[in-house]
Amino acid sequence: MWRLDTATGVWTQISPIPSSSTDDYSGCSGLTIDRQNPSTIMVTTQVSWWPGVIIFRSTDRGATWSRI
Repeated sequence: MWRLDTATGVWTQISPIPSSSTDDYSGCSGLTIDRQNPSTIMVTTQVSWWPGVIIFRSTDRGATWSRI
């Protein structure tokens, strides 16, 4: 996932899955942004070989993530 800073035109990678991850079979399956507080983002991720979903939450526009 990427975030665009519209003031500078700079894109920043904000994925909760590190780009250094060796798991090529994972990805994001859902994304929501809190309308009342746009700094809060929630993402669901999936791994193709695992039957579950992992939910991550950020309260700082994707700079840091917590697994919930």
